[in-house]
Amino acid sequence: MQEIIKQKNLIIPTENEVIKNRVFGTPTSKMTRHQKVAFTVMIKIAYDALNIDPTTRVFEFPTDRFFELMGISTVRKQSHLFTQTFIDDEGWQQDSEEYSLERTLKALVNKSIDMRFKDVDGKTYAVESTALISYFKLTRKKVIFEFSEWVRHKIFITDNSYIMKLPIIATFDGVHTVTLFEQVEQRRDFCRWEVSVNTLKQIFGLIDGEYAKFSDFRKWCLDKPRDEMNKKTNYTVAYDYVKKGKKIDKIIFTWYINKTSLMEFQNFIRTKFINQALAEIPSKDGTYHLIQVSADGLLYNARNPNINYTTTKAKALWRWMYENQHLLLMKEQAENLENFKESNFTKYYGCDLILDGEKYNNIVLIQPTSLKNKLKVKFYAGELLVMEEEDFIKSVII
Repeated sequence: MQEIIKQKNLIIPTENEVIKNRVFGTPTSKMTRHQKVAFTVMIKIAYDALNIDPTTRVFEFPTDRFFELMGISTVRKQSHLFTQTFIDDEGWQQDSEEYSLERTLKALVNKSIDMRFKDVDGKTYAVESTALISYFKLTRKKVIFEFSEWVRHKIFITDNSYIMKLPIIATFDGVHTVTLFEQVEQRRDFCRWEVSVNTLKQIFGLIDGEYAKFSDFRKWCLDKPRDEMNKKTNYTVAYDYVKKGKKIDKIIFTWYINKTSLMEFQNFIRTKFINQALAEIPSKDGTYHLIQVSADGLLYNARNPNINYTTTKAKALWRWMYENQHLLLMKEQAENLENFKESNFTKYYGCDLILDGEKYNNIVLIQPTSLKNKLKVKFYAGELLVMEEEDFIKSVII
C-alpha cells in the first residue's frame, strides 16, 4: 500500500477531501437520488463533448437519452418531465417534486458544491465553491445546459474515472447509496475509510436533527447503502464503528473489490450483444425461450419479441446467465439457431463428451455445418470438433 501511495503521489484520504481521480467536492445541502444521478449524467455528457471540442461551453443532449442514462424507463419518462404529479407503477398518484426533471435541474442551479483541500496534517488550506450548474433549458426534445467555468475547467483537465461508472450509479435506488459509492470510488485503492459521524452526516447532506437516533442513521445511511452496493457493484463493503465514551464517534468502512459483478456482466452484454442470442432456456410447457437483450436493455424471448420479461423474471434470467456464463450461446450462433427447433440440441449445452476415450468438457456451441448431418461442436476450453450428428448424440455424457 505504501508503494502505491508513493508511486501515485497520493495523500491518504480520511474525511471528505478530494483526491486525484475525483473532480467534485461535497454538496453543501441535501440532494435527492435523481439530483445526484442527473448531475453525474451532465458531467458525463460534458466530458464526452469536451474531449471532441475543448472550447464547448453549451452542452445539448436528447431528452430521451438523458432519461435513459438516469435509469428512468421510457414508459414513465413523460410523467417525469414537467408534471408535478405522476402515476406510479401500481396506479397511485405521487408528488413528483423529487422526480420531475424540471425540478431536478432547478435544484442543481440552486445548490453549490465545496472543494476542500487539506495538507498532510489534515488542515484545510483552501476552499473553492460553485453552483452545480449555471443554466439549463428543458424541452421535450433536448436538455441544454452550462456549467460555471470552474466546473467546466475541472471536467476538462481531470481524468474522470468516476463518471465511467454511470451505468451502475443509475441503477441505485437510494440517494445514500450514490453518496457512499462516490466516497468509496474516491478511495478505491485504499480499501479503508475512517470518518467521523458528524462529517459523514454532512457528506450525506443530512439536515440538523435528521436521523438523530443512531439506529435510524445506521439503517438508512449505512446498512441500506452497503447492502445495495454489495448487490449491484463489484465492491463488498463492511463497516465498524469507534466509540468515544458511550457515544459512537467514528465509522470505519472497509471493502474489497470482486473481479467481476452481476452489474458489470449486464453492462457488457447490453453493450456487445444487442439483439443476439444469449441463451435458450426451457419453459414449463416444454418449449424453449431464446433469450435476447433489446437496444433499451430489456430481456425478451426472440421467438415472441413483442413481450419483455417482467422485472422478477428478468432478474432471475440475468442471475442464471451470470452464474452460467460458460453456457451462453456464442455470438455467431444467432443466425443458425432456428435450425435447432426440431433437433432440440439445447439440452446438451454444458454437457461433457467422450470420443475415442478422450473427454471434452462443457459444450458451449452446437452448430450445423454445410455438410449434411454434420455438426460443429465447441467446448469451453476452446476445442472445436466437426462430427456426425449421430456420433455426437451417442458420445454425450448426460
